[in-house]
Amino acid sequence: MNGAWLKMLLVLSLAGNCAVGGALTYKYIFAPQERPHESLPVRPCSPGIRLSPEAGREMREKIEPARRRIQESRARIVELLRQDEPDRQQIEQEITTITASQADIQRMVMDRLIRDLQAMPPEQKAARLDEMKNPRFWRGMSGRGRGGHGRKGFRASPCPPQPDMPPE
Repeated sequence: MNGAWLKMLLVLSLAGNCAVGGALTYKYIFAPQERPHESLPVRPCSPGIRLSPEAGREMREKIEPARRRIQESRARIVELLRQDEPDRQQIEQEITTITASQADIQRMVMDRLIRDLQAMPPEQKAARLDEMKNPRFWRGMSGRGRGGHGRKGFRASPCPPQPDMPPE
C-alpha cells in the first residue's frame, strides 16, 4: 500500500515539475519579449511640448529633401563598398554630403525652435529652456535621426513628476 502512495506522489511531483518547467521555458524562451518603454508609466506632459499636426507636417516636408539626400548618399556608399577596391575619395565626398544634409536639418530644427521660443510668454520660455538642459529633450526633435520614434514625436519628454506617479 505504501508503495502505491509513494508512486502516486512521485508521479504528481513529476507532473508539477514538468508544468513549472514548461511555463518557465515558454516565458523566457518562446514568449514575445516585453518592451521596456511599454511597461513604464507614461507621464502626462505639459502643454506646448509637441508640435501641432500642421507644424509637424510642415517640418517633415521641409526636412524630407535633406533626408532623401542622406539616404541616397548612404546607398552610394554601400555601392562603393561593394567594389573590390573602394574609392576612398568618393566615399569621403558622400560622407561630406551626408554631413552637410544633417547640418541643414539641424538648422531647420533650430529655426523652428527659435521661432517657437520667441512666441512663448517669458515663464513658459524659461521652463522650456530648463527642459532643454536634459539630453532626452533632443531625442524628440524633428530631424533627430535614430533616437526618435517617428511620428509619435516627443516621447522621452522630461515631464515634471505627477502626484500619482512613482519617482524615476
